[in-house]
Amino acid sequence: MPSFSFQCGVYSNSPLASNHLTSNSEVSLKGWISFANLITWPLFTNLEHAVREGTDQVSRTFGVSGKQFYKEKFFKDEASTKNFMDGMHGLSLATSPSVVKAFNFSEFKTVCDFGGGTGALAYELCRVYPEMSIKVLELPPVAKVAAKYFEPQDGKSAKVEFVPGDFFEKELPAADMYIFSQVFHNWQEDKIHQLLKKAHKTLKPGGAVLLVEHLFNDDKTGPPPVTVRCLLMLLGSEGRERTKEEYTQLLEVNGFKDVQFKPTGVLQTAILARRL
Repeated sequence: MPSFSFQCGVYSNSPLASNHLTSNSEVSLKGWISFANLITWPLFTNLEHAVREGTDQVSRTFGVSGKQFYKEKFFKDEASTKNFMDGMHGLSLATSPSVVKAFNFSEFKTVCDFGGGTGALAYELCRVYPEMSIKVLELPPVAKVAAKYFEPQDGKSAKVEFVPGDFFEKELPAADMYIFSQVFHNWQEDKIHQLLKKAHKTLKPGGAVLLVEHLFNDDKTGPPPVTVRCLLMLLGSEGRERTKEEYTQLLEVNGFKDVQFKPTGVLQTAILARRL
């Protein structure tokens, strides 16, 4: 008869798990994981339909039209909006420092961040560049909730203002730089042209736009995480991921030059272009 001996084990989270999988961490991705479980995974169960039809699968998956998707799923009330923003917040906190390090932004004193969510990128920019003031333009339900994510520290308040509005309809605030972080991959080219034309019209010469996106390689064979994200765009939106050349063309045809690309080390690329 074999004999067995058991020893008590001590288990603990790794530093990586403690940073990103616990609720009390400032860079927790718990909200993002919950979002993926509730939204991303159900969409991927209809991937075959998306590939065959070439259309989003929002209606088939959730029973609402694409136009009503966000309103019904995320912005129905303040609680649902908060749950959605929790998912975006942790991811933005984790990636914003790398984006801010990509370029020297000291020349830009006034900035407008379009669809800036909880303001994670805006607050990080203000931390590094205290003289900078930033307006975060977001949909009214998001703007109402987003302002509660950051509290003044040491008696100082970053110069971040949340402005409610739809950036396709609202007149753009005057600024030295406009930020479109994870915005353009949601839209087809006509919508991107619309936003870039408005930005070019409002910016003064020397002003800039900053894009933050995940880039395909030149032949669109990868990297694998970007391919997966592009499938998600197919499943849940009208957009897609693009190559460096495609973003260069979009910017240059709308009057932006000196297009620079800087990988951030977190699978994103920061793209800076000038209005000459």
